[in-house]
Amino acid sequence: MTTTGRFHEALVGGLILLSVGSASCGGGSSACSGNITAEWVLTQNGSQVACLPGDEVDINVDNLSAPFACSAGAGTTPAVAGGVSHSVSFTLLDASNATLSQTQTMSVFVPCGTITDVGQVDFSL
Repeated sequence: MTTTGRFHEALVGGLILLSVGSASCGGGSSACSGNITAEWVLTQNGSQVACLPGDEVDINVDNLSAPFACSAGAGTTPAVAGGVSHSVSFTLLDASNATLSQTQTMSVFVPCGTITDVGQVDFSL
């Protein structure tokens, strides 16, 4: 094989490795991230009620807790590792930081470069 042929073969091989490396985002590499978003409502005795001043909703993703004003009705987390599943739960807190309601933990897969909407969270008071 000539030097030009070897160079061409090495160049093609390198390009294949580069394209495979950039396309695979699994494993939660730092170059691969996504976000989780949710909406919430509060109910009491089967009727929807409003948040009180100072109420907060935390979106808990693994060891990250992203706080939002309850009155916002929705929130999106900061970037989390993409291409992996995360343990996610939601906590409703009052103005004195007491837990009013909390969801069970669920597993949520976050694809790379996306905002994963987990839908509406119902907090029953």
